[in-house]
Amino acid sequence: MPGYLPGIPGLLAFEAVKFGGYVLAVEVIKRLQPAITAKRYKMAAARTALGILLGPPVMIGLAWILSSAKVPDSTLTIGFLVVLFGLSLSVWALALRLFTRRIAFPNATLWRYSLFAAAWPLLLDVAGVALAMVTPGKVVFC
Repeated sequence: MPGYLPGIPGLLAFEAVKFGGYVLAVEVIKRLQPAITAKRYKMAAARTALGILLGPPVMIGLAWILSSAKVPDSTLTIGFLVVLFGLSLSVWALALRLFTRRIAFPNATLWRYSLFAAAWPLLLDVAGVALAMVTPGKVVFC
């Protein structure tokens, strides 16, 4: 069955939507925690870079593991989304910790902010994927 994947322009469009969302999430976190002095674009760029570096290998590995599971497709989809959210939560916690090492920043607060920041980009995924699929430069496969 033929299909297609977004090409480089589509991936760039997806990352642009995500980056913009990360900038907004960091802005909200910085307003809640004024002790964070790092620039919002720098924090959003770090989060985007971590997502680009860690996301594809983990998602490919997860898809490979789940493809051999003998469970219904709906269960696989829910499992995939739960792991995706857990990965996003962990990456946000890492990104925030990188920029708050010198601040007395309690772990409970770190995880609360990470939870907010991880939930917000899931909404951006819908817009990012839609934009990536309509962007020219698709890669066709059979």
